[in-house]
Amino acid sequence: MLLNSKWIQPGTVNDTPYNHYSALRSYEDLLGITTGGSDGQGHLGFAGQAGLRPFGSDVFNTQTSNN
Repeated sequence: MLLNSKWIQPGTVNDTPYNHYSALRSYEDLLGITTGGSDGQGHLGFAGQAGLRPFGSDVFNTQTSNN
């Protein structure tokens, strides 16, 4: 589990190529950090590189399965 079941449904899978910098960028976004950092938007180091995708709705979801 990445954070907790409030944000991520257990068993969620995706085919988007995320890395640990995507995780860092996502945590910074969740914490509401919007200033400073390497990109001036609160993202540190490689988490601030142009084009890096933070985790999206394919990872963060609160939908439940009908199984």
